[in-house]
Amino acid sequence: MNYIIDESLSDSEFTASLNVDGTFGVPRRIESITIHHWGSFGQTHDGVNDFFVNRNANTSAHFVVSDGRINCLVSPLNASWAAGNAYGNATSIHLECRPEATNGDYRTVAWLVKFLRDNYGANLPLKHHREWSATACPGIWDLARVDREARAIGKVPAKPIAAPSAAAVAPVKGQKFVPDNHWRVDKGDTLDQAAKHFGVSVDKLAKYNGIKDANKIKVGERVWPPVGADTWVVEKGDTLSKIVAWYHANGHKALTVQKLQFANGINNPATETKVGLRLQIPK
Repeated sequence: MNYIIDESLSDSEFTASLNVDGTFGVPRRIESITIHHWGSFGQTHDGVNDFFVNRNANTSAHFVVSDGRINCLVSPLNASWAAGNAYGNATSIHLECRPEATNGDYRTVAWLVKFLRDNYGANLPLKHHREWSATACPGIWDLARVDREARAIGKVPAKPIAAPSAAAVAPVKGQKFVPDNHWRVDKGDTLDQAAKHFGVSVDKLAKYNGIKDANKIKVGERVWPPVGADTWVVEKGDTLSKIVAWYHANGHKALTVQKLQFANGINNPATETKVGLRLQIPK
């Protein structure tokens, strides 16, 4: 069974990758996956989402997970505030799981662990929250079982499509580029607009997303850019050199300021790198 990763909700309480080193003393690097339980028996998945997104100013998690449901609230490339430990925040992906730990909960968490290992490191170890700080979390969760079930799962989709949301997904303050950057189709949108946004051809975008008729895309549908068609939205304080440094820290060593300028037709970075500018990131 495959699951949908729902990205329609976002938590603003996190540290963007570019700022992790200055905040926690080490750069953002993914070395483990940490299992949490979200508190008390009987709490609902939606209630936990609401707590993180709307009612909590001090902690966050990358994912909220229960039987058949996965919400990504913070991109794994950024640091969530979950470990109660600076190194744990900087180096782990944090999963808030249902404390009842039913068979369905195990199946869903194991699938997500498999997905994360496929994308961020095949042998990422699992950690209890209590390994980072003094807590009983994750309660009754058996990490050896999660690991066994995850390793028994075959290939999962590289980019599961998020469940459509009735509301538009607004940018999160401080959110940087994530590899699952996508175009959410609104009323009146065309695939040609999405293709221009990503800097690729309509045919290539349609083929990558399995769209048979480029003239028939549905409101709420998510369109993903082909590998290599990444973008970065410039925020206050960003410079081309800072953007290049972020990519170097995340494995894209070939990127240079000159390549970034050429790909985006920038002659004068001091005056042309404005807030809101969407930069195409060359391979």
